[in-house]
Amino acid sequence: MATSSVITQNGNATITYAFSGGGMTNHEAVVCQLNSTFPNNLTGVLISNVTAYINPTRYNCTVTTVGSQAIAFQFISNAV
Repeated sequence: MATSSVITQNGNATITYAFSGGGMTNHEAVVCQLNSTFPNNLTGVLISNVTAYINPTRYNCTVTTVGSQAIAFQFISNAV
């Protein structure tokens, strides 16, 4: 299980992130918890290209903001 720090990304941007954490396994679900959009909640998020690596244990996730406003979010993984 891993949780990233809060990430802020500008609108209309696509960025690939790598994150890892203690106790991650290759049997996990990864989600993007959208904390807020600024200022009017008119922007969403598209997650794509999620890749799990076992050695070293980490994830790569591509996030695209859909809309012109900034977003704040965290990646969270949970063992399944």
